[in-house]
Amino acid sequence: MAGKTGTAQVKRITKHERNTRVLKSKERPWKDRDHALFVAYAPVERPRYAVAIVVEHGGGGSAVAAPIARDIMLEALRRDPSGYNETDSVSDDADPEDFA
Repeated sequence: MAGKTGTAQVKRITKHERNTRVLKSKERPWKDRDHALFVAYAPVERPRYAVAIVVEHGGGGSAVAAPIARDIMLEALRRDPSGYNETDSVSDDADPEDFA
């Protein structure tokens, strides 16, 4: 699988925040937290599947959206009617950072 993480900023950072301290996502109210993004395709050599994940107010893409994409992609590859089965080379407890 090949993919790219992303984060969409929800709340504008004010000049005052820049001069003092910008709050981390988990410190902000839920409605002000960034959106987590991840897009991917697989298999890398001859892509058959693509996935795009958006987790509203989820924070960072690698921590939140990538694991969801990984699970969906592994299941798609497992069910692939062509017989392609990459799950043999990727364990269920694979580190999401490997796919970020």
